[in-house]
Amino acid sequence: MGVPYYVDASAVHGYGFGQWRTLDRAVEQSLTNKLNRECGRELDEREELTRRAQGWFSIDQDIMQQVNEMPMASCRRLKSYGLTKGYY
Repeated sequence: MGVPYYVDASAVHGYGFGQWRTLDRAVEQSLTNKLNRECGRELDEREELTRRAQGWFSIDQDIMQQVNEMPMASCRRLKSYGLTKGYY
């Protein structure tokens, strides 16, 4: 994924190629899990706002504008890594 991360040099002193690859995978998995959780919250929030915007006879355009302007940062970041199902 090419995600930059930082480690204490003394903690990884003497790491071989295999250990670095294992560390890279662990970091990527941790980031992916975090982004999935955050994206889920963003999607839930967007869904809740959409529900609140829908009235009996009309849609609250101010709330829908908020929905449309939500940054969805974690979802977009997942998408940039090709790890989405296209929900946003």
